[in-house]
Amino acid sequence: PSAKLSWTQLNGALFVTENAGTNEPMFYRSTNTADTFLSMDYPTPNVAGMANTTPGRGAGLGMAAGTYYYRIRDIFTDGSSPPSATMSATCVLDDGVNITGIPAAPAGRTDYVGWTLERSMLNGSSAGPFYWVADGTGTTYNDSFVDADLGEQADDNAFGSIPDGHVDGIIAFNDRLVAWSGSSLYVSQAIGDLFSSGICNWDARNGYDFGKDDGDDIKAVIRQSDRL
Repeated sequence: PSAKLSWTQLNGALFVTENAGTNEPMFYRSTNTADTFLSMDYPTPNVAGMANTTPGRGAGLGMAAGTYYYRIRDIFTDGSSPPSATMSATCVLDDGVNITGIPAAPAGRTDYVGWTLERSMLNGSSAGPFYWVADGTGTTYNDSFVDADLGEQADDNAFGSIPDGHVDGIIAFNDRLVAWSGSSLYVSQAIGDLFSSGICNWDARNGYDFGKDDGDDIKAVIRQSDRL
């Protein structure tokens, strides 16, 4: 990194970004056994090894016959990865779906907590919407939820990465991170926010422009009690 760094502490971690350059923000936790900084940009789960079968238990014992689409998100101490590519599964009978080959923790990520499995409704689309099915840590899951028993619909905006990839500064405020780049200010999700998102996730809708057309960039952000 460059010689000039902006740093802040939140949720037991030290967050750092360059004042100049192109590197993405990083953070450090004392619980990281590798004793290294980790990227705030979570990798997308690789589901190339995931597969599904119908368990053959017989009609009337689970999901309605038809096609369903699945995806997973990896969950970390400070937020969620982007959603994986989708996988389709077809129930011939009113049965269920056995999912195998759920990927393990990404290499080098000592902050991995587990995964969240999400599914479309009956005969939905690979584009969604998707709904919560389960949280877990294993490599398999047996799904038999009817549509009416699915959890909340996911909002993909909640799992975003920092919009510009690189930011010039960062500060903690009200259980969130606030970062700036050029004349734009960005606000992260809160600690333990909706859909297992967190302070390493950035909803692009939470971006604010200040003096965008006057040629000036934000140089510093100061916290004063309950305001910035």
